[in-house]
Amino acid sequence: MVQILNAILQWVWIAVILVWIIGARMSKKRAATSSRAWMKGYFIRVGIAVLLVVLINTPAVWQSVMGLQMRAEVFDIAILRYGGFVVALLGIAFAVWARIQIGRNWGVPMSLRENHELVTGGPYAIVRHPIYTGMFFALFGSAFFYQSPVMLLVTAIFAIYYIFAARREERTMLEQFPDQYPAYRSRTKMLIPFIF
Repeated sequence: MVQILNAILQWVWIAVILVWIIGARMSKKRAATSSRAWMKGYFIRVGIAVLLVVLINTPAVWQSVMGLQMRAEVFDIAILRYGGFVVALLGIAFAVWARIQIGRNWGVPMSLRENHELVTGGPYAIVRHPIYTGMFFALFGSAFFYQSPVMLLVTAIFAIYYIFAARREERTMLEQFPDQYPAYRSRTKMLIPFIF
């Protein structure tokens, strides 16, 4: 059963990466002022994809290079493994829903598109940065499914990045939508519903 779920989760992650790459080609043109942010975001995304593939497929490399144990006995609890699988799939589904909802306005983190529109429906009515929220939970769930303390550490690092990127984007959105964004911000949380 675990091998089947492992294959499903790996293929879902590969599909998400492909959807993101294809979706980037269909987005609106980047605003001229955002090319530097686009490059940073592009390299961060490629890094995320490579890191996920390495973490999922070659745990022995991390163990030998970093001297870290990839599997901990405390993690070896079936409910944590299966719960992690469900959380990972729900996180991915939430991120994909957000990606579909934002449509052609989607861009690399901390960049703007020409004729950018403020999207506040669907998952954006729940949190202001639902793609980050979904990806965080997808990574968090994957760490528990793969029983990987290293991946849990990587998830924490990405959480810090998501908070940083969300705050940068908040400033940009306030400049772009000075009348609409403050009201939107007052009725939704940034990343975690009802909390943060």
